[in-house]
Order: sequence, then structure tokens, then C-alpha cells
Amino acid sequence: MRMTETVKQLLIINIIFYIGSYFVATAYPLFSLYYPENDNFRAWQPLTSMFMHAPMPNLMHILFNMFALVSFGSALEHYWGGKKFLFFYIACGFLFFTFQKIQI
Repeated sequence: MRMTETVKQLLIINIIFYIGSYFVATAYPLFSLYYPENDNFRAWQPLTSMFMHAPMPNLMHILFNMFALVSFGSALEHYWGGKKFLFFYIACGFLFFTFQKIQI
């Protein structure tokens, strides 16, 4: 199955964030996710953290994540369509934030 359009765009965004966070030193702490009680927490981090990966030189993290995105994401997007798949991708990121970072 070939790569679908939304998956391709998400792949490009993830790679831009990965490379950009290497060349812009302030990007990694600015876009990564911190606990809401932390002084480094910013309102946009639940969204931007979906595109952040372990910093260079750790290539395996992003390679396996992007492999999974292309492998499974293309199939899901083909079945659901681009808008539903994008909603699923973002909803999964926000659910991660909710269950991983918010202490209930």
C-alpha cells in the first residue's frame, strides 16, 4: 500500500520538528511536554509534543515511530479518510497528555 497524503504530511512535520529541534537549541525544551505544574510548561505543548521525539543522535526512536506511522497510518487513512485519521492522530496525542501528565 502506498503512503497516503495525510500520513505523508505528518511524516514531513515530524521530520521538520526532529531536525529543527537539533539546530535550534531552544526548540526542544519549548515544544516538549512538561507537567502542568512545571515552570517550563506552555499551553501549546500538548499539541507540539505529538511531533517531538528523542533528540539526536537517537535515530531509532523517530525511525520506528515513522515506520509505524507509515505502516499503520496509511491503512487507517485509506479506510477512514484523511480527516478522520487526522482526528484520530491528534486525539491519541491529547489522550496521552491526559493520562500520562495529569495526576488524577
